[in-house]
Amino acid sequence: MCDGRDISIGKRFLAAISFTAVSLTSIFIVVFLTLLAPCALAVVGNGKLQIHHVDVGQGDGALIISPLGQVALVDDGTYTDCALFVNYVKGLGITSVDYHFASHYHADHIGCLDDLIAASVVLNIAGYDRAYSYTTQTYQDYVAALGSKRQTMAKNQTITLDAGSANPVSIKCVDLNGAGVYSVNGSDENPKSMVLKITYGNFDEVMGGDLTGSSGSVEAKVGPEVGDVEVYKVHHHGSALSSYDSWLSATTPEVAVISVGNGNSYGHPTAAALTRLHQHNVKTYWTETGAGATPAQGWDKVGGTIIIEANPGPGAAYTVKGSGFVDTYYSSGVAPDITPPQVTLVEPSGGEVFYVGSGDTIRWVATDNAGIDSVNLYYSIDGGSTFPYTIVTRQQNDSVYAWTVPDTPSDSCVVKIVAYDTSRNSAQDFSDSPFSITSQIGTETIPEVARFGLLQNHPNPFNPMTRIEFNLDQQARVYVRIYDISGKVVRTLLQETMSIGRHSAPWNGEDEHGRPVASGVYVCRLETNDKTAVRKMVLLR
Repeated sequence: MCDGRDISIGKRFLAAISFTAVSLTSIFIVVFLTLLAPCALAVVGNGKLQIHHVDVGQGDGALIISPLGQVALVDDGTYTDCALFVNYVKGLGITSVDYHFASHYHADHIGCLDDLIAASVVLNIAGYDRAYSYTTQTYQDYVAALGSKRQTMAKNQTITLDAGSANPVSIKCVDLNGAGVYSVNGSDENPKSMVLKITYGNFDEVMGGDLTGSSGSVEAKVGPEVGDVEVYKVHHHGSALSSYDSWLSATTPEVAVISVGNGNSYGHPTAAALTRLHQHNVKTYWTETGAGATPAQGWDKVGGTIIIEANPGPGAAYTVKGSGFVDTYYSSGVAPDITPPQVTLVEPSGGEVFYVGSGDTIRWVATDNAGIDSVNLYYSIDGGSTFPYTIVTRQQNDSVYAWTVPDTPSDSCVVKIVAYDTSRNSAQDFSDSPFSITSQIGTETIPEVARFGLLQNHPNPFNPMTRIEFNLDQQARVYVRIYDISGKVVRTLLQETMSIGRHSAPWNGEDEHGRPVASGVYVCRLETNDKTAVRKMVLLR
C-alpha cells in the first residue's frame, strides 16, 4: 500500500542525489517512479462496471469504478461524519480519483471532499457541478478543495471512462439547474440537482441527487430525457416529494437504491415514495433502515453499502450486493441467441425406392427456442459423401415438401436437411441409410419384387394410429419394436414367424401397458435372424 511515509522517503532520496550528474539523477528518478508505480495502480478494474452506494448515513456518496480501473465520485457524504465515506474509499486502496460530480450543494452531499483530499486522495482531472454559488461553510470548503479543477457541467455533456476501449463507460448530464421548469434563482436547492445517467453497454443507472417531483414537476420533465434505466438512485433519500409516477413511468427501473440514515429527523424513506416504487414493480435496497417506513418482505432489503456490478451486453446479468445477499438481474436488450435448432429428417430414412419423375414426400420435424426461420434440402447420389444437388432453399418449416424425383438414378441416395433459426444458428440431419432412385420405363407397371425392407409408416406424422408395412424376402422369425429416441423399447408389435412377402402392423401410439405415449420422434425397428431395418416416425398429439 502507498502512503505518505513512502512518498516522504522518496522525496528525501531525491534530495540526497540532487548534486549528482543530470544523467545519473535521471536514472534514479526512473527507478523512483517505478517504485511509486503501484500507487497509480492501487485500484484495478475487475472487468465490470462497479457502482458503490456507500453507507454514509443520512446523505449521498457513490463511488464508480470502471472495468479498467478509472474512478469517479458522485457526491461524497455528509459533513457530520466524513469518516464513513473517507474510510470506505481508502479501504479500497484508492489514492486518486479521476472525476468528482456534485449533484447539488447541500451539506449531506458535498460534505467530505475536503476531508478526502486531506487524507491524501488526489483529484486527478476535474470536479464538475452546476455552477452558481451557495452560502454555507460546507460549500466554501468544497470550492476550496476543488481549486482550479472545478468545472461547470452542461446539459448533455458526457464524461467517458475507459475511452477507446470496446465498452467504455459514459457519465452523461441529462439535465440540471431546474431543467427549465424550476427557476435557477429559486430558494429550494433540491430541484436544481444535476441528473447523471451512467451507461455501460446495455446497463444504465440514473442518479439525481435530491431531485423533486413537486417543485414545478422537475421529475416529470427530466424523466423522459433519461429514458429506460436498470437502476435508480432514489431521489432525496425516499422523501414523499420524490419518485413520482411520472418519473417512474418514464425511467422504468427494476432496482432502486435508497441512501438513508438511521434515526433521521425527516421520516425517510417514506411510505408514499415506497408505495409508488412498489406499484411500478421496483425492488429497493437501503443502506440503513432509516426512520420512516418499514421494509416490506419481498420488496425491500437493508444491506449497508450497496454495490452494483454490471456487464455490458444486451440481456447481460448485473448483481446487487449488500450485507447478507447477492441478487441477480438482467439488463435491457435481448441476449444473442446461440442455441442451435433441433431437426430430424423423418422421410426418406433409407431403403425406399423412388422413381424418376414421380412425386414423393420429404418429411421432417424442426424446433427451436426462438423459432425456425427456414430449411434447406439437398441430396446425394454417392451415399452422402457429397451433396451437389439442391432440392429447395429457404423453405418454410411446414414439416413436408412435395419432391418431384429427378433423373439421377442411384442406389446410394441420401437426403440432407439444414434448419436455420431466426439468428441463423443451424443444425442438420440425414437419411438414416441410402435409398434408391430408379427409372420408370414407359407406363408399364413395375412388378413388386420380394425384397427385405421396412417401408415408411403411414400416415406420418400420425395421431393416434399409424400402419407399419414391411417386406420379407424369405420366411423368418420377425420382431417389430418401437423405441423412443433414448433407445428404450416402448412397444413390441410383432414377435412371430412370418412368410415371404408384404406384411403390416398397426400401432395406436400406446406403450406395452396401454398408456398413450407423448408426442415426439420414435424409431420402428424390423429385425429377423440376419437382417434389420429402421424407420423414424413422428407422433403429434
